[in-house]
Amino acid sequence: MNERKYYGAIGTFVLFGFLSLMILAFRMSSGGSFLTTDATYHVVTEFTNIGRLKPQAKVAIAGVTVGRVSHIALDRETFHAIVTLELLKKYDDIPEDSRFSIVTAGLLGDNYVICYPGFATAPLQEGSAVDTSQTTSALVLEELIAKMLTSFAGTGPRNSAPKVEQESV
Repeated sequence: MNERKYYGAIGTFVLFGFLSLMILAFRMSSGGSFLTTDATYHVVTEFTNIGRLKPQAKVAIAGVTVGRVSHIALDRETFHAIVTLELLKKYDDIPEDSRFSIVTAGLLGDNYVICYPGFATAPLQEGSAVDTSQTTSALVLEELIAKMLTSFAGTGPRNSAPKVEQESV
């Protein structure tokens, strides 16, 4: 009987450890939004290029997470990315003229949205729309490297034609 209690305790400990690891992994992967009971509101933003932005990416102001990306879609008329942000209701005083940018966490990190608050007195509300005049698209590293390489290739000594001077007769 003593052996049975021993194995039962070990099994319970292993099960508790496994469940704890699953919850931790779920929370670390940003999928744990259903575990919070905070109320939210949605703001729709428009970007010309979102890079590698994914749903559940964080939305931050001054490094503080104020929400998550809830949905990404393509506008079939303008071919711009429509990004729906789910912001925490406790941050319902974000000015409506705020600017949104997609930035990268570190050199090769994940993309997320950062908000630069504006100065308007009216706040963003449920369903507010932010167009491309208030957004800055993602900086795509591959595009920058390609531009740099093509600019260097066009200015080298091999590609510069020799100057030919005409003699006046």
